[in-house]
Amino acid sequence: TLTLNQMTARQLVVVGRRYSIEGEGYSTEGTIRRVAGETDTPLDPFLLPMALANDAAVREGEIVGDPTEAALVVLAAKGGLDVDETRRVYPRVAEVPFDSEYKLMATFHEMESGGRKVVRCFVKGAPDVLLARSSQIRDADGSTVPAESARERVLAENDRLAAEGLRVLAVASREIDPSEFRPDGELLEEVQGLTLLALIGIVDPPRKEAEDAIARCKEAGIRARRITGDH
Repeated sequence: TLTLNQMTARQLVVVGRRYSIEGEGYSTEGTIRRVAGETDTPLDPFLLPMALANDAAVREGEIVGDPTEAALVVLAAKGGLDVDETRRVYPRVAEVPFDSEYKLMATFHEMESGGRKVVRCFVKGAPDVLLARSSQIRDADGSTVPAESARERVLAENDRLAAEGLRVLAVASREIDPSEFRPDGELLEEVQGLTLLALIGIVDPPRKEAEDAIARCKEAGIRARRITGDH
């Protein structure tokens, strides 16, 4: 394997705004930086899906679970979330486990919004899949725009991140009236009419020994070829 399998979130993108993320591996030490002059937008709405629609855990730099999910846990922690306490306060009442067929994971939580109780669905998955299931996109100022009007901007950011060699995930959410929610129903059908929140660009750093091996191949006149299943 060419890489360390230590996924690290490098960029967070919301409509009209980009954030760079510092820190390495699964240490929660690091900061989320914005462009000078931009107002300090509360990031909790964008970070909550990373903490809650997630099965991984990070303990003192060691992970339990999937490396890509762990990168999102670390990003949420860098943004100031206490992930363990957040999960305790907002336990799951239902979930759609990740499946490669539909390329997403969704969890459902009882919360409050504007003084009323709601069931909030948090989703993470492939950007094109979540965009197709979204009716609107959240802006950095908290407002929303119709998904169709910002679709090309989202796809352009997805392509930009991928062109930089980053694995790209998207997060989204939706509020459901508790009286209409059936935790034992067809939950995948509830993952529609979403609000797309953000894209996350994740890097898997190369192993030093892989770099050395490729350099030695080149010196010996051997042409190296990479086989990958990534997008």
